[in-house]
Amino acid sequence: MAHVDETSRRVNGTLHWLPVLSTNRLTAYFPHPKRRAKALNAFGLLSQFVGVLAHDHGAAYERYQCLHAFCNARHLRKLIAIAERSPSQPWTTDMITLLC
Repeated sequence: MAHVDETSRRVNGTLHWLPVLSTNRLTAYFPHPKRRAKALNAFGLLSQFVGVLAHDHGAAYERYQCLHAFCNARHLRKLIAIAERSPSQPWTTDMITLLC
């Protein structure tokens, strides 16, 4: 199993994207001036990955030929936002309870 995500970083004053791929033993970072598919292609590790890849539903990750698991932390953030904005939607708190 591996987890993949990206974050932004400044490299010599310019915004770059930092794809991160981690397992329970290793972590790889790859700064790139573009994000998502372009950065992942340049990163090169996901095209070779076999196993379960946990990620945030990003379309750039979905094209890789591996098993996919989706990040529940992201689901919880979205559900909490819906529950706060729309208290008339009780299903959101039920789903939050289920995920937790």
